[in-house]
Amino acid sequence: PEASGEADAPEVDPWNGWVFRLRGSTFFDGQSRSSSFRGNGNVSATRTTEMWKTRLSVFGNYNRSEFEISDEETFVSERSSQGASGLVVRSLGDHLSAAFDANLNRNTFSNYDARLTAGPSVEYSLFPYSESTQRLITARYGVDVLAVAYADTTIFGEISEILPQHTLRLGAELAQPWGSVNASVNAQQYLSKLDKYDVGLFGGINVRLARGLQLNLGGNVAYVRNQLNIPAGGLTPEEILTQQRELETNFRYFGNVGLTYSFGSIFNAVVNPRFSNGGTVFFF
Repeated sequence: PEASGEADAPEVDPWNGWVFRLRGSTFFDGQSRSSSFRGNGNVSATRTTEMWKTRLSVFGNYNRSEFEISDEETFVSERSSQGASGLVVRSLGDHLSAAFDANLNRNTFSNYDARLTAGPSVEYSLFPYSESTQRLITARYGVDVLAVAYADTTIFGEISEILPQHTLRLGAELAQPWGSVNASVNAQQYLSKLDKYDVGLFGGINVRLARGLQLNLGGNVAYVRNQLNIPAGGLTPEEILTQQRELETNFRYFGNVGLTYSFGSIFNAVVNPRFSNGGTVFFF
């Protein structure tokens, strides 16, 4: 019997190699004289080949709290942030790659009406990228330009400014059938203000729960010396207690628990970890 023409036809990928991720969470609580709501969401799209990686993402966060001070007075606290980012990576061999990325966001908490960063960077991997399914140790260096418009004049008397900066990232990742463990050391410094910098350490665990579904655990601690965005003028006790604005600090830390669901192209089997967003484990 003759072979069917349909059996010989190549499979068509309706997603053209793109993989999409959706994340979202909400939290709300209240009592007779107070209530609060928090919501956040993220949509990202990634297309990966052996030579190229493209990643696009959009996010939004919104927090609102209400406190009844008296029968005649209610205090409302609101914070929000929105943004978008893009990254294009080009492979330059088994150990080296180059990229260009750009980020645009708005953040009421950090006094940003608009904040844009864009610039090139390079990454070197101690082991060949082909071994990334088991181990990955990398060093990344980038130089970019920060252009920012502040919502309120800062403590340095600025309402807008353009600043060159450079960043360094060191680390690695350990992958197992059940998931992965990662961490990273990150540093940033303004080239025109060398005394303004920060250094941070990140760690995380990703556990596979089902096909396309992961549990994400992570945390970060940072030493901060680069807060150029702090607005001039004092804050009211209510604004401080409800964390409406960023305060001057020498350190930060956070922890998170979340879920990630992935779907899209089933034909894209290319593994390309170059300039991945996840943390990396750094061995001193």
